[in-house]
Amino acid sequence: MSIKHLRTLVAISDHKSFVAAARRVNVTLSAVSMQMKALEEELDVALFDRSRRPPTLTPAATRLIDPARELIARYEALTRLAQADTPLSGRLLLGVISTATIRLMPKALELIAHDYPTAQVRIETALSDDLLENVRNGSFDAALVTRPSDALAGLRMTTVYRERLVLIARHDVEQPPQLSHLHGAPFIRFVRRTGIGRIIDSLLVTRKIQPDEIMEIDTLEGILSMVANGLGISIVPESSISAELADQFVIAQCGDEPVFRDVAFVTRDRVDTAALHKALLEILVASNTQSMAR
Repeated sequence: MSIKHLRTLVAISDHKSFVAAARRVNVTLSAVSMQMKALEEELDVALFDRSRRPPTLTPAATRLIDPARELIARYEALTRLAQADTPLSGRLLLGVISTATIRLMPKALELIAHDYPTAQVRIETALSDDLLENVRNGSFDAALVTRPSDALAGLRMTTVYRERLVLIARHDVEQPPQLSHLHGAPFIRFVRRTGIGRIIDSLLVTRKIQPDEIMEIDTLEGILSMVANGLGISIVPESSISAELADQFVIAQCGDEPVFRDVAFVTRDRVDTAALHKALLEILVASNTQSMAR
């Protein structure tokens, strides 16, 4: 029984789609179909109800998912054990919040390519909640997320960096933005289910501020574009305002006390992946230091 086939089966279960599973395991859609047909023939059982669109897992397939995850984890642990002298050799799937791709990840990937040329690192972006669940269920090896306020069972989290959240407005406003300006003002915000979104919610509730939320967007690029065009005020991570963009905005602190968010490196709480995670965490911390020094 091929580990590759089991990985594909688990991907289909996680993403409810052959198309999405093909993207996850980095093969063509036809390859996914061929792998699943081969697995069905080997097991002599139907794994999918193909009368539905998209096909759904049969009860027999559902029973296989958790044992398949365990087999995959054990196989990967054996691979890491054999490659103990090069902890980042092999394949690694890292989930990342989109904001980390702007400053941190380019330098991190550069360091990984230099220090571990045999490593195959794949990056996928998603919201923090989705990334945490993907690490928990084994779909991702690790992730960078906005750190939640509470510890989560089965996951290990280490803060990589802390960054300030700031108010931003179009560059030609008459005076710098203040939290008090948000009362009834057009406000462009991160979607609430992002880590930053929850921090912003807490800030607004604590300060009893009720802005006119005209837009709710899940990308920094979208928010920055809307603010640059004078459509409203927003709150964003300070690091998202690069030197090239700085002249498009007026930037101010969120009140008398600065507001921060922590970005954390998350892994499953597993001893047999410690070397891999330690090496990657060291690279991320080094990348953050070098990026901040620029």
